[in-house]
Amino acid sequence: MSTFATLDYSIRPNKNIERKLFVEILRALAPQFDVSTYRYVGMGARWFADFALFHRELKIEKMISIERCGNAGRARFNRPYDCISVEEGDSTVVLPTIDWTALPSIVWLDYDSDLHGPVLKDAGIVLPELTSGSIFLATVNAAVQQLSADAQNPAPASKLEKLRELVGELVAPDLPLERLTTAKFPLLVAEILTDHFRHQVRNSGTGLEYMPLVHFAYRDGAQMVTVGGMVADTKDKTKIGTCTSLWQLPAVTTTTPFEISVPTLTPKEKAALDRLLPASTRLTEADVQASTGFPISQKHIDAYSSFYRLYPVFGEIFA
Repeated sequence: MSTFATLDYSIRPNKNIERKLFVEILRALAPQFDVSTYRYVGMGARWFADFALFHRELKIEKMISIERCGNAGRARFNRPYDCISVEEGDSTVVLPTIDWTALPSIVWLDYDSDLHGPVLKDAGIVLPELTSGSIFLATVNAAVQQLSADAQNPAPASKLEKLRELVGELVAPDLPLERLTTAKFPLLVAEILTDHFRHQVRNSGTGLEYMPLVHFAYRDGAQMVTVGGMVADTKDKTKIGTCTSLWQLPAVTTTTPFEISVPTLTPKEKAALDRLLPASTRLTEADVQASTGFPISQKHIDAYSSFYRLYPVFGEIFA
């Protein structure tokens, strides 16, 4: 069943933080790139969490949400703002109908599918058409199980064969089989997508270049990766280099994943940790136990300390 009907992406904590990190990146670009005038193209589903955030925080008013046939009516009912246009159809059908030359775009194709899905084809549709300064992101499921469709032949060699079927020459001829493991496959997926994005822009004939900016990894159930960057001419490459605050953001990363992983906390637990932050030295288990009276693992303390400003609090609303 499609996650359109089963998952509320607005209340998944790591996904929530990912959106806010992307907003910080876009804000850091704003001194040189007027992102408020950009068009945002995404997949809002029923919740439109990214659309609402980008409109509220970045003042973007031109928005397109791509919704599969059968979902568009409900999506139109739930869109939070009139500036969001819902376009019905599969992404591979809708994307070619958009005039990508009209204005710079921020495109976030946030799939629940993996490499079996349309990500490579969709990137090939959009990236060669984007104007300089546009930003393209894609999120995909990066679980290695996508290579094990044949349950009777799950050996590493068969996984490599399956990967070659999916992405072809994007797989290095000498790829070590050890990269086809649960721990290492997400990084490989990110590298495959980044290489594909770069190739699509380089071969577009526009003279533009793909500049990676984002490489997120997170898990709100399934292992997901998000990669993306800017399509830029020489002038915009210079401009992006002058965005000093951008390069100071830890979330701006290309070769290594920026891991988003936060513990599940009650509002009261969150408030207790917040009173200890920001800390001039590393917050320890002893610090937390002295404040709360119970232990929290160092791993969870470190994760929360990294994202406490962005950590979401959810509550029930009685309408």
